[in-house]
Amino acid sequence: MKINNDIEQLIKEIKDYNRGYYISLLFVNKKDFCSLLLLLYLYMELNKTIFSNSEKNIICSKFVWWRNFLISTNNKDVPNVPFFRVYYKIYNVDKKALNIYLSLVDSAEKFYSSGKFTLKNSSYIKYILRRNTIIKNLLNISFIDRKFSKSLNFAVISEYFSFMNENERSQNLLQRAKKLNRRPDRKYLFFYLLHRDYDGLNKIKIILRALFRYW
Repeated sequence: MKINNDIEQLIKEIKDYNRGYYISLLFVNKKDFCSLLLLLYLYMELNKTIFSNSEKNIICSKFVWWRNFLISTNNKDVPNVPFFRVYYKIYNVDKKALNIYLSLVDSAEKFYSSGKFTLKNSSYIKYILRRNTIIKNLLNISFIDRKFSKSLNFAVISEYFSFMNENERSQNLLQRAKKLNRRPDRKYLFFYLLHRDYDGLNKIKIILRALFRYW
């Protein structure tokens, strides 16, 4: 029962942070749900750290904090918080999963350390693309269709401009992405939903559209 409560808590925090992340979780394969949930939660926490007003030494220490507790071989040594309780329940000492999660921390630290961590910088697009690659590695997804990859790249750049509050450019790129792949294959749908900004939109309407593979 406790693990279910922990999962619900992680979902709630993700929903409050980014509705697109929450909606995408509703459409990922059941077997991949917890893996994506944990990865998005970690990504969320790393972003909060990167874009905080904390001093550099504090931010760098948080990267070390995540890395140390992820590699701990004894779950009794890690903080008694929902993320780590779920993480160790699912993965225990799975080295492949560990390396993938560590690669996300490394990617965030590299992005921050480059000194180009403002949202108005193209390096942020590369950071999002790296996140997507990590998700593909974690869930063992490979994109065969070139049209899918091209469409998703437009969605990534649309997400970037949405963060910059350049809504017109964001919408234009979103429409280009949809033209290339308006109704993605169901197993890839969550990837598209991940890049949408659904704040202020009707949740039921979004879900109904997604049920028919519209994003």
